[in-house]
Amino acid sequence: MAFFQQTKILLYKPQELFDLVWDVKSYPKFLPWCSASRIISEDKYEIIAELVIQLKGFSEKYNSRVTSEITDDGIYLINTVAISGPFEYLKSTWQFVPCTAGTELKFFIDFKMKSVILDKLIGTYFTKATEKMIIAFEKRAKDVIK
Repeated sequence: MAFFQQTKILLYKPQELFDLVWDVKSYPKFLPWCSASRIISEDKYEIIAELVIQLKGFSEKYNSRVTSEITDDGIYLINTVAISGPFEYLKSTWQFVPCTAGTELKFFIDFKMKSVILDKLIGTYFTKATEKMIIAFEKRAKDVIK
């Protein structure tokens, strides 16, 4: 079982960062642990995606439901739940909160693997891998947001 949360101020608009995270099909281009991404179904508010993750010598495929919402006070949300694969559960939330400096990014992830061995293996690298993921999204923002 692993839990991680991080809050950062980024100098981009909430919509720009939302669009970047919502673009699941582009994850293999910039996320170090994502080797493949395939969209199974997609509409304006929900994506069902198949992702292949590789970390420290293991590779696993899983499906996730990714949903979006914009609150009445202008907060952009992306929620992800694993619906098949090696996770007993996986939940993550991206919140993009407008602020004077740009966007306050709040990221939360909580998961547990079905396999005790995988859970221990991933738990060892989890914080570092998640921090690298956030950095990869920041770098992607610098590269694609004009």
